[in-house]
Amino acid sequence: MTSSSFTRPATALAVALLLVGLAACDAPFSLPSTRALEDGAAGALANAKSFEMAGTYLEAGVPTSIDLQLANSADAQHVTVARGSVKLEAITIGGFAYFRGKDFLSAHMC
Repeated sequence: MTSSSFTRPATALAVALLLVGLAACDAPFSLPSTRALEDGAAGALANAKSFEMAGTYLEAGVPTSIDLQLANSADAQHVTVARGSVKLEAITIGGFAYFRGKDFLSAHMC
């Protein structure tokens, strides 16, 4: 056996030991930990006056989109859901719910 046949396993072992050693150390460049990021996100959401989340996805080949808006000050929620050409909008304010979407209603009438 030549010395080059031992080089690859030795290099792999050295790299593995280096990675294990780095994992035991603090994050480089003063990056925050996962727990700190989670706590910061939870604190920001708890103090927020409003929140909006929007997204689209494909379900059975049909594009679907959801837009959700929440407001703490007025206990108001606004949700818009669109699936293909059918759109439904729901608004709740102070315990009262309002819906808009004639295409949704006509598609679900018996």
